[in-house]
Amino acid sequence: MKILVGMKLSDTAVGAHLWPISQAAGVDRILVVRNTPGPPLPKVEYHCPPGALARIDAVAAVYRLWLMARLSLSQKPDYVHSYLLFPHGVIAYIAARLTGRRVGTSLLAGPVELYVLGGHLNVDPEGRLPVLGRLLLHVLKSCAAVTVTGSVTKGFLVAHGVKEDRVFLLHHAVSAEQFRPMDIPRRYDIVSVGRLAAVKRVDVILRAAAAVRKTRPDLKVAIVGDGPCRGDLERLAGDLGMGASVDFLGQRTDVATWYNSGRVFVLTSEREGFPFALIEAMMCGTPCVTSDCGDIVDVVRNGENALLVQEHDDVDGFARAIDRLLGDEELRARLAGNAMATVRDMGTDRVTADWEAILPRAAGPGRQHQGERTGWPPVKP
Repeated sequence: MKILVGMKLSDTAVGAHLWPISQAAGVDRILVVRNTPGPPLPKVEYHCPPGALARIDAVAAVYRLWLMARLSLSQKPDYVHSYLLFPHGVIAYIAARLTGRRVGTSLLAGPVELYVLGGHLNVDPEGRLPVLGRLLLHVLKSCAAVTVTGSVTKGFLVAHGVKEDRVFLLHHAVSAEQFRPMDIPRRYDIVSVGRLAAVKRVDVILRAAAAVRKTRPDLKVAIVGDGPCRGDLERLAGDLGMGASVDFLGQRTDVATWYNSGRVFVLTSEREGFPFALIEAMMCGTPCVTSDCGDIVDVVRNGENALLVQEHDDVDGFARAIDRLLGDEELRARLAGNAMATVRDMGTDRVTADWEAILPRAAGPGRQHQGERTGWPPVKP
């Protein structure tokens, strides 16, 4: 089977999403249209706009559309797929329609992807979609397969008319070999891992930490990641008197080490599909406090394998949950053990098996043959 994929994700995300597909029985080639070449992966080849064009978003999008249409005509893929509905899903949809191919997409951010062109990002589960959101919904209704990160997103799409038998649950793939408990000191009380963007609401972590620090003056916080809000967050830490208590560690490749360096992992996102970071932290055995966002409810059971805060901006709620965990070693151990048991089967093999079930239905009958799998992560030469 030959698959044409359009995406614009980070190199880490490219590897996490494409590796399980590359290991699926019957997949021979994956042609990826992306602004820049990504990490080397088996069966994957990258097709990119020239460097100068890739730096101009609108021009790069038009070039990717032309490139996907050309590859669809010349290579005749069995199936065209994309990650994120706009613009990548729209580009894949147009290219597939022009060339008579079956098309699908992966919604990584949940229902909010239907609102991205609607002038706001406040999802109303029962309300009417904005005009441009209805156009995006038409794209989804035309897809042979739509993968979603959990039941909340699936229910939303089905309620808005997407055929249920075309919507597939596909949790993110996380390497159990890479993300695991380590025997190292937990020298931070709070650890956050993720992109420093407004939607992640890391400011809430800092404000909650400042509240906890009033009774725990030696509190230490690690913020792992980078992004457009870093400068504002560093200034906020200073304004809160937390400058010496918070380490901004930037983008790191050894994130498993940092999960294992924290006594508590905290996620305060306003919106998510399903966050990699939460699964990674749970696999590492780090007790988690998380906002109730996206498809998290499929995995998190409040008080059993994590602590759940209903509102992403509830600073006092996060402060109470963090303080409770820091003061109760038995609770931390129980949540950590239950979390590891919960996510034990959410590794790459599980996602590969899911793709092996999805692809024949997405590409149509007679499109799959047997193949062999190898392990994760790929062996470096």
